[in-house]
Order: sequence, then C-alpha cells, then structure tokens
Amino acid sequence: VCEVGCASGANLYLIKQQFPEATIAGCDLNKDAIETAKKMFEGKEYWPNDKNKASDVPDEIEFRVGDIKSIPFNGEAYNLVMTDACLIYSKPKEMFRAFRELRRIGYEKFLFCEFHSKNWWRRFLLKIKTGYNAYDYEKLLTEHHFKFIKIYKIPSDVWPDGAWGEFGTIITCLR
Repeated sequence: VCEVGCASGANLYLIKQQFPEATIAGCDLNKDAIETAKKMFEGKEYWPNDKNKASDVPDEIEFRVGDIKSIPFNGEAYNLVMTDACLIYSKPKEMFRAFRELRRIGYEKFLFCEFHSKNWWRRFLLKIKTGYNAYDYEKLLTEHHFKFIKIYKIPSDVWPDGAWGEFGTIITCLR
C-alpha cells in the first residue's frame, strides 16, 4: 500500500494495525510530516507484541519526501495506491502528470478520497470559496485509462458539513 500525500502517516498507521503483514509506504511534500510518520512507526504501541525497540522501523515501512508530480517510488511497486485529500490541492494543469505518476507506481488498485463533482459550475464555486479543487473523476480516470471506476459519495451522516459534506467522495478503480 502506498499513500501519496500521507502527511504524518495516520491512514497508513491504521492500515498497518489492521493488516500487520502489509508493506506500506507514503510520501508527502512536508519534510516534518514525514519525520513524524517515521517516528510514529518506531516501535512503541504500534507493534502488537512490542518486540521491536524504538528506532527499529521494519523494512516493510518506508516514508519519503516527495511530490505527486514526481512520486519517489519505483514503478508498478504497489498493489494499492491511495490519496486522501491530496488532489484537492493539485491544479488542473498538474492532473495529467499526477495521474501518470499514480499509474506508474501502482499495478492494480487505486483508492481516492477527494472532492468530486461532474458540475463545472459547482467546482468553480468551490475553488473560489475555499481554494480547493474538485474534479470530475469519472471523466479524468477514464481519460487516463483506469477501469472499473466506482464513485461513492461520503454520506452526510458521516461528514455532514462544509466542502466535505457536499463534495467528499471515495473513488475506486483498477489500472
């Protein structure tokens, strides 16, 4: 599993707790966030049997400073590539490169938790009001040759307010 825009690794931490056998990796632009992620995985309460000592970060965990336009991992290395509120910061002119990079590192499954809308006007108003970008992911992913695209609106009882309440979506697809 690789999360692009992983911040301090909270999602990967939860994934590793549920699936201890998983190999995980994350990258983020923020060097301090990556250092925090590395520290979070240094033994302590994460490890179910607490046999690792602090500073023993296992080989199946890797964090790097990197940008979605140039992801610092090898091609076709990950079974699942994910983003969580990463692409809302990407400018429209950067999306071609971002999806090319996501496809490059992933060889099967993709999961995005992002802002989605088919309506250009609603996307435009969101950008003006918040500075965040929403995209028509069905169109974008199809243009980038992803398959079996599924788009799930985050229910309002899970996220009732603000931009996430209106645009928050989970998107899954295959390469």
